[in-house]
Amino acid sequence: MDLKVCIVSPFYPNPADVKGAHIGGVERVVQGLSHSLTKLGVKVTVVASFLENRKEYDKDVEIIRIKRRLTLFRTPIFPWPKVIDNGFDIVHTFATYPLLSDKVVTVCNQKKVPSVLTYQFDGVIPGIFGNFLAKVYYSTLAKKMIQYTIIIATTYSYAKHSVFLRKVPDHKLRIIPNGMDIDKFNPQVQYKSVLDKYSLDEGYALFVGRLVSYKGLHVLFEAMKNSSMKLVIAGEGPLEKKLKKYQVGKFLGHVPDKDLPALYRGAGVTLLPSINSNEAFGMCLLESMACGKPVVSSDLPGVREIAKFGGITVPIGDSEALYHGIENVLKQNYEPLELHNRIKNNFSWDIIAKKNIMIYEEAHDKMH
Repeated sequence: MDLKVCIVSPFYPNPADVKGAHIGGVERVVQGLSHSLTKLGVKVTVVASFLENRKEYDKDVEIIRIKRRLTLFRTPIFPWPKVIDNGFDIVHTFATYPLLSDKVVTVCNQKKVPSVLTYQFDGVIPGIFGNFLAKVYYSTLAKKMIQYTIIIATTYSYAKHSVFLRKVPDHKLRIIPNGMDIDKFNPQVQYKSVLDKYSLDEGYALFVGRLVSYKGLHVLFEAMKNSSMKLVIAGEGPLEKKLKKYQVGKFLGHVPDKDLPALYRGAGVTLLPSINSNEAFGMCLLESMACGKPVVSSDLPGVREIAKFGGITVPIGDSEALYHGIENVLKQNYEPLELHNRIKNNFSWDIIAKKNIMIYEEAHDKMH
């Protein structure tokens, strides 16, 4: 069947003429999935918040950007429901974004449109008040998400662990991991000039991600105190100023997407020391392994399933175990092309997009 799919996303990578793009894991997934679906003949429209109203195309993907009114609990508030009237066969969105993930299914049910939810992570807010807010959300608004026609989890272990997913009935739950661009991330990438750009020598330990509390950088810094490897931190975030006071590692700040494959290729190992279930998958692990480099991560649900393809996991928050994990993984001499092929055969966007199309067809059949 010819499918017309609407993907509702809080954000989408900015067009070239606008700086300050909001690009996180979900945005990368939305963009990669959208491009791959269109290659397979699906007509895709992405609806996302933006600085202003704008309609454009990203390759063959129609992008409808709607001016956001405000941002609440890291979720943009913008009038997206009016777009759902455009005759879509399926509406697909992502979680967890309060007042968006839980609202999409209500609008879809009112308009009798099949809906698919890819559940990316549990909402974890640090602190006593944050825990209270999260509990309130999951006992109220979040319950509406059970009403999606089909709900996708990205790994089995996260589905069993998640405060929300473990309540989803089996007949609605499917497992499809996030995909990745295996052509962009590969062991043959030219990397010397990028390393020169950042004044780096090959063989460093690499962290790629936002500088926020759940990423566990304080654990990483403690582990690296005893390591002879240079630590490189690629990313920015609210904790940057505080983290620099540790005087451990070299901060690169925001790194353009085009430089990331070279940074992975030049590293000896990529590290993901996250400390709670806000980290549910670990795209940086996939990207590193696709470039032929092993990984060490915290033993978190979801994350552990990804790390096993080319690395090891260590106990959460244990800096000494992390240090020894780095030492051990470097002794294993992973073959770069073999690592790349493992990722290609399980996570390439072509494979993942086809699995999503099967879910769309199943959801469509359930409501017709």
